[in-house]
Amino acid sequence: EILRVTGVQTCALPISCIIFIDEIDAIGSHRNPKEQQAMKMTLNQLLVEMDGFSSSGNIVILAGTNRADTLDSALLRPGRFDRTIQIAVPDIKGRAELLKVYMRRIRLDPTHSVDHVAKALSKVSMGFSGSDIANLVNEAALLAARKNKRLGALPQADPHLVTKSSLH
Repeated sequence: EILRVTGVQTCALPISCIIFIDEIDAIGSHRNPKEQQAMKMTLNQLLVEMDGFSSSGNIVILAGTNRADTLDSALLRPGRFDRTIQIAVPDIKGRAELLKVYMRRIRLDPTHSVDHVAKALSKVSMGFSGSDIANLVNEAALLAARKNKRLGALPQADPHLVTKSSLH
């Protein structure tokens, strides 16, 4: 998910910028009494800074998380990260396109085209995110290198065995 707060102005210069905070849940999760003091202070400072932003500025702050349910409700109030955009995992066409991008640097067996391999893998990688697909290509390339083969020349695996858990 990407959380968005718009129109933030933090300095006197007339600048425009976009700030992206990845994994906001690492510092912005629900506060509780057992939490480390440094984490509470970091979240509190972020909230104070966001409260001081002007809504007429040209600065946009975006944050990404795959654990929006753990975010402190104070982060989600109006004027802070008040809009949530859900980004779904890619469909079969999107997975095929991502596979082509990640396979550009991989040497394929000459008997297999990038399109052919991407199409085949996109059919068996339902539910994979972009990072899962990147990991799939990396793991396949490592396996091929260990076997002194090129990607695509490996024996056909059972498509049902291609799962996210098999990549870790």
